[in-house]
Amino acid sequence: MSSVIPSPSPHKMRTALATLALIAVALPSAAGPLDATGTPAAGSGMPTTTDIYNRLQSGTAIAVPGTFREPAAGPLAGTGKTLADIASQLPVPDNANGAAAGDVANGKTFWGLRTDGTWGPRTGSQSAPANGANVVGSNGVLTFPIPDGIYAGSKTATATDSNLAAGNIKSGVTIFGIAGASTVVDTSETVAPATAADIRSGRKAFVNGVLVVGTAANTTPDAFDITDMVGQGLNTPVTTNAVTVAGVDVTVAALTTVGTLVKNGTDTGSSSAPVANGDTVAVRLTTSSSPLTAITGTVGIGTRMDNFSVTTLPFALPDGYVSQGGLIWTPNISTVPGGFADWNTAATYCATQTINGKTGWRLPTAPELVSLRNSGALATQTLWLRGGLTWSSTLQAPGYHQIVVLDSGFVDGQSDSSPFWVTCVYPI
Repeated sequence: MSSVIPSPSPHKMRTALATLALIAVALPSAAGPLDATGTPAAGSGMPTTTDIYNRLQSGTAIAVPGTFREPAAGPLAGTGKTLADIASQLPVPDNANGAAAGDVANGKTFWGLRTDGTWGPRTGSQSAPANGANVVGSNGVLTFPIPDGIYAGSKTATATDSNLAAGNIKSGVTIFGIAGASTVVDTSETVAPATAADIRSGRKAFVNGVLVVGTAANTTPDAFDITDMVGQGLNTPVTTNAVTVAGVDVTVAALTTVGTLVKNGTDTGSSSAPVANGDTVAVRLTTSSSPLTAITGTVGIGTRMDNFSVTTLPFALPDGYVSQGGLIWTPNISTVPGGFADWNTAATYCATQTINGKTGWRLPTAPELVSLRNSGALATQTLWLRGGLTWSSTLQAPGYHQIVVLDSGFVDGQSDSSPFWVTCVYPI
């Protein structure tokens, strides 16, 4: 018959284990003798668990006492930090977003959170500009990248565009410090904008930003000039120079405020007539009956006009007197007593005499005498000796002046002592 050994109760097992623990504590250590009991040595102070917690949680510096510090009272619930509290503040590994040395500015220290060999105290190696840099974008680019770097707020980024110029900005407006050019103006018009019918046919204009090709017929001809006339005989019919109409698109009206209109060489007997490109226009009128008196008028062709005048001679021309080349000529056979004289007598006579109430006469030059001959003004004159040699004021040589034969235009030099025919001239 076998015997059964009963199992010890749980209470008895706990008591036995406690007894073994006390025996173990009472036994001397095999590592060596324990320090002698006594007052703690200097420098044996230690931080509290609360000091360590605050350091991890907020970076508060730990003030460690120089000697061991006895607690003022026994520990109370909630007055210290547990190891669990301290563990909650320890760094947590972050291999996804934890910074590496290349992410931190060169020379700056940090605590690495990565477990790939960069955990713990580290020094940055980022070579980007420590203070960043100013950035200028490419021409015409609005958005552009800013390079890596540390920016303290004093750096700038600038967009550039060569089209940002005064000529592209309206006058009175300033964009980014550039004032608009005075030539760039607002061309909008809402009250009375021009239409194609207001613009000359074939010409182009922009109206409120839209290109408009004109359809209106041009009624303004090219510029023309009716030449002023001077030295005209008193109460004498004269005709002005003719001008040719050009530059109009349609038939236009020509008119004159004095005399009658001459169209294509024919006197119309009227002050107006229709004309077109290629027609000629002149004016026929009768001069004043008073000396040195002007008749003024205006010629209009389409929408263009020109003023002109016709002025009479300083006096009525006696028989044999001729108006030619801006000069009045006395007949050469009756100017001086006897009809002819030596050069000195002829020159003195013209310069000192009052002829027909006028002073200031002179001998003509040889070219002026040739022009008189070539003009045909002497063709109907009976008081001129056209075959006679006539004195001029043109010097040939010392003691010699030129003479002109009026019927041939022959010019020759003669001694001043020789007698020849004389005519005096008066400038109109």
